Amino acid sequence: MRGVPRDELVGELRKEVRQLRQAMETRPVIDQACGIMMASWRCDADTAWEILVDTSQRTNTKLHAVAALVVDSTHTRPMPSWLRSALLVSHGRVTGTAGSEDGGGPGDADGGDGRGSGGSG
Repeated sequence: MRGVPRDELVGELRKEVRQLRQAMETRPVIDQACGIMMASWRCDADTAWEILVDTSQRTNTKLHAVAALVVDSTHTRPMPSWLRSALLVSHGRVTGTAGSEDGGGPGDADGGDGRGSGGSG
């Protein structure tokens, strides 16, 4: 990279290394959340990814935080109702179907009627 001062180049490389490390740390939980979405909605990996990204963007919540809440809802605590609603809307937006609760989905241990998600948001 001609013309770029060495200190600037080193700073850019350090920033890139930090970003790569963060991606490596957060990727496993995102992949787990995608798997949960795939199993819950019988969708492919690309659709699950799009649902998570749409939910993250619409709720202004970091993607890894959304993913962690989805994963936690399988074994630690109920999914927050705001997230469950946002995921349903995102599922409808991504798949072109209504975001109705009859489709079940993540955090849906109660069969999809919306009364068993517990927690609030």
